Amino acid sequence: MTRPILAQINLAALRANLVIARERADQAQILAVVKANAYGHGLLRVLPALADADGLALLELDAAIALRELHYARRILL
Repeated sequence: MTRPILAQINLAALRANLVIARERADQAQILAVVKANAYGHGLLRVLPALADADGLALLELDAAIALRELHYARRILL
């Protein structure tokens, strides 16, 4: 018997974690790792919560192309 699997993400907590990372990183740039469609949460869904990141780290070329087509101008690391 299988059971449904549900993963929830709290976007406010994600944003708050980015603020903490920024505070502790001093002058370093912050790249948010969002491979595998933001770990199944949906890249476009989490993107607003990561707006203050200096860029994104991705695994899929298609995701990077989609971001550029949406005029995402920050750094993308593949």
